[in-house]
Amino acid sequence: MRPLARKISLLGAISLGLGAMIGAGQTGRAEIVVTGFKIAALLVVVAFGLGAIAAKAEPTAPFTPFMPEGVLGLGVAMGQVAVAIYVMIAVVMRGAVTAPPGEEVHRYLGKLGELGFMEAAGQFVPAGKAVLLIAGLASTASALNATVYGSSRIAFAMGRGDALPTPLGRVHPTRKTPHIASAATGCVMILVTLVLPIRDIAAAADIMFFLVFAMVCATLIRLRSRWPDRERPFRAALAPWLPGLGLAAGVLLSVGLIHLSPAAWPAAGIWLIFGVGVGAKGGWGRGL
Repeated sequence: MRPLARKISLLGAISLGLGAMIGAGQTGRAEIVVTGFKIAALLVVVAFGLGAIAAKAEPTAPFTPFMPEGVLGLGVAMGQVAVAIYVMIAVVMRGAVTAPPGEEVHRYLGKLGELGFMEAAGQFVPAGKAVLLIAGLASTASALNATVYGSSRIAFAMGRGDALPTPLGRVHPTRKTPHIASAATGCVMILVTLVLPIRDIAAAADIMFFLVFAMVCATLIRLRSRWPDRERPFRAALAPWLPGLGLAAGVLLSVGLIHLSPAAWPAAGIWLIFGVGVGAKGGWGRGL
């Protein structure tokens, strides 16, 4: 990891760890501010990009409406706001970016990788690269803020349940926050940031997310097959076929990440072994 990127990562880990220790209100307000700035930056890019497309003499491709009409179309549109923003960004990048002579736009952006969006914004937004750099940091901080808050509270709950060391289950007498669990979460983040490159960290985190979702699908199938008549607060569509598809997709996607980072699976494996050990200590398997 580059020195500047490592310093930014460490600063973010320390700041968000301290925020989780201070209180949920501060964490929530920070999330609102960061997310609002990120959405505003993306909308600015979309607006300038659509203007750049309209200014071209020849459009890249004719536009054909693809949304259903009437109430159904309104419902779909309202339910897909985030998706719509990213679809507009994809349209803008495809239509407004000018590639080098003799090269197609999508191949040019593909070669740039994660920097493609920043390069695209730099072509048609004033100070676009700086705007996207700040928006990217805000997006990362937004996701990390939620991750720190959630993981520290999980560690707190497991500490109270004796699945992890009991000090993790303590609450600060004044702040009323799980300060030890939050500090432990921050220390783990700092340690991983210092030891591994950012690409390996991201790939290992993706593997864990995919496996978590796969385990959720497997758990649903197991519970529904063992206790089919038990009353439940929600319905699972097309069970067990749809959860089975989700299980297979999670496993395949996690295995596919080995091409992105060969070191990610060993790192994730160590974490999985630790988790299995913790589960065994806490009576893993009882009732299932």
